[in-house]
Amino acid sequence: MTSLNQIPGYESLTPEQQELFKMARAKHMSALGNRAREGLGFPISVAWHEEDECLHVHYKNTWYHYTPDGTWY
Repeated sequence: MTSLNQIPGYESLTPEQQELFKMARAKHMSALGNRAREGLGFPISVAWHEEDECLHVHYKNTWYHYTPDGTWY
């Protein structure tokens, strides 16, 4: 499995943002079925967006906002 440190942008996040990413991603993945999880794949980039006050997490064919309260949309 790919390490989180290998996701472009991950190492640029603050420690708090990295924890947010890990927590929100775990919740997101646990809410998906196996097929949906496999289809989504591993993140290809992550970045904090100050204007949205959340993380933008990009996957192969889509992206999500991961918010400070641990939700995603």
